Amino acid sequence: MYGYLKGTLEQVKDQSIIIEVAGVGYRVTVSAHTREKLPHMHQGLKLFTTFKVKEDAMELYGFFDEDEQAIFEMLLAVSGVGPKAALNILSVITPQKFPFIIATGDVKSITQAAGVGTKLAQRILLELKDKVKVADLTGLSMEDVQRVPDNEASEAVTALISLGYTYPEAMKAVSAVGDSAKTIEDIIKMALKKMM
Repeated sequence: MYGYLKGTLEQVKDQSIIIEVAGVGYRVTVSAHTREKLPHMHQGLKLFTTFKVKEDAMELYGFFDEDEQAIFEMLLAVSGVGPKAALNILSVITPQKFPFIIATGDVKSITQAAGVGTKLAQRILLELKDKVKVADLTGLSMEDVQRVPDNEASEAVTALISLGYTYPEAMKAVSAVGDSAKTIEDIIKMALKKMM
């Protein structure tokens, strides 16, 4: 119904904001990821929106970029995932990281979202694995992504990102290390050598 809203930020609450467009204040529910990118009060912003009608309410969900909106809508298509769970997932997983989590079957990352248990996380992975195309988003092959399934490698990727590398760079370097390193420290050292 609404593609996007472009106006000024008037109010910020826990999970919602009010954006004024042409004299009308729209209450929009947002993820933590979108909330972090909001401008200062009374400044302009543009949010891509998804409008949902339930039996007892009509809600507008807003996203800073179209990637986050697309992932939200994909999550809603999964049996058992409602808007609240989808927003909670997007609050702990960035749109850039989401395809890798699906491709690697990372249940642990998805269950970090409030209200998402192991069974629901497994269902999300199962239903979305054919819909999310990692290679299209990053230039990494599925082979590279599937070489990084364990927790040590996942933690090494996170450490490299905190050092300033992009997710695709970190993922490619860690997957290139393969099975030659067993500890997180060794994986990070070898990945850093491959990036230099």
